Amino acid sequence: MKKCKSAQCCDNGYNAQNGALFGMVVVPLHQVYHALTQQIPENILAHVLSEWAAFAMGGAALFAAASAVCNLFSRSK
Repeated sequence: MKKCKSAQCCDNGYNAQNGALFGMVVVPLHQVYHALTQQIPENILAHVLSEWAAFAMGGAALFAAASAVCNLFSRSK
């Protein structure tokens, strides 16, 4: 593995894990939004679990992609 100046930029797995955790933290905030706007779905359990999975996977993909782009630009220097 190449030597990196910034360890946060290099480790895609670590960044994907942080992205998944970030996504999981955002879900309760999104549920508070649902409660404040009174847009509560009928099957709340399925709704919350599906959003939790989607936000976690989306966050992981987003952070891993950002890490890959960071690694790509750091190699070109």
